[in-house]
Amino acid sequence: MSLQIGIGYSSGNDPYAVGTNACQAAYSDINEEDVAFALIITASEYEHDKVLSGVSSVIGDAPVIGTSSFGEIGGSTLLKKPSVVVVLFRGEGLSFSSSRIRIDDSDPESLGAEGARILMQELGDTPFLSFLFSDVLARSQQHRIAKGYLDTVGPSSLIGGGSSDALDFVDTRQYHNAEVLSGSAVFGGLRGDFLCGVGMRHGLLPVGAPHSATKADGVYLRTVDRKPAMTLYREYFALEDFRQFNKEPLARLTTAYPLGFRRTPTESGLVVRTPLSFESDWTLVCSDAIPAGQTVHLMIGDEDEAVKSAKEATEEALVALGKGVKPKLAFLVSGVGRKRVYGSDLNKEVETVMSVVGAETPIVGFYSYGTFGSGKGSKRPEEVFQDGSLAVCLMG
Repeated sequence: MSLQIGIGYSSGNDPYAVGTNACQAAYSDINEEDVAFALIITASEYEHDKVLSGVSSVIGDAPVIGTSSFGEIGGSTLLKKPSVVVVLFRGEGLSFSSSRIRIDDSDPESLGAEGARILMQELGDTPFLSFLFSDVLARSQQHRIAKGYLDTVGPSSLIGGGSSDALDFVDTRQYHNAEVLSGSAVFGGLRGDFLCGVGMRHGLLPVGAPHSATKADGVYLRTVDRKPAMTLYREYFALEDFRQFNKEPLARLTTAYPLGFRRTPTESGLVVRTPLSFESDWTLVCSDAIPAGQTVHLMIGDEDEAVKSAKEATEEALVALGKGVKPKLAFLVSGVGRKRVYGSDLNKEVETVMSVVGAETPIVGFYSYGTFGSGKGSKRPEEVFQDGSLAVCLMG
């Protein structure tokens, strides 16, 4: 039996009922009781433990992975109300395993490798497709967590994102079976009779003069052009008073204006990182590392470029899926900054993906604090995690 996918989504005031209803709707698509695993996306406003209890009341002890979200995509549209989206996967010969790690001060690659080892003990082989949902607020280098995982499991396509909340940048959640976690990374690995392809693009443009990251360690960008890093935003936006960012997170500004860096002076593409907060000495705390010595640009979104990048990411995924293979699912992970670029035309991203894969392909996903996306060994480590990006996974 080939891959079967059931999709359900629901909204309402009772989180237990919303989780139950979304899961029951997903079951109605596949008409079977046994599933390999469930992927859950939940609006951050809900009580997460009650949502998972509702899901568990339907699927029993089937494996669960998932994330909190700032904007859910279900049924090929951006859902207008806070919602729960459930995707069920089943098929003969389909095998799935998962793991979770607590993000701490350990080396990020060792954390990713630990998650991979736990997962592989159960799966017993390299997954064809891996999922990763991580707490970007935990101040760890996300691309290195992904690298440690991928180096350990072997060549596997990867899709995922940074769990998000309602632009508060305070408390995001990851789901692993019956557990609601924070400060963690959750991995899932899938093997079986299916094909998959992953593509990712950001479509952001550099503005203004280039700058130099003169001092940095880990996710901490300490100085730019030998001045405190926060000075870059102060000068560009003519900000005199930073007390506003004690009430409103800095990241509400920087998700619209992140930073991009070039790994080498001759590269045309930029790797994008979002400053999430700042320290008392005006050090910027970023979603991922910007290495010292790199050329840094302030970045800005553009609707035309966002549409173009969505089309290119989907086309990349379609090519990787294989010629003539019809996708049964398009799973999207889109950076929250992209949601702001589209303004009132929020469904444009989904419509762009649909124009490539066809209207009959179901589309689900969420808006995230950064995206993970990589084909089998197709990305350099720094590029596997990016902000302001759209990652597209097609399964068939």
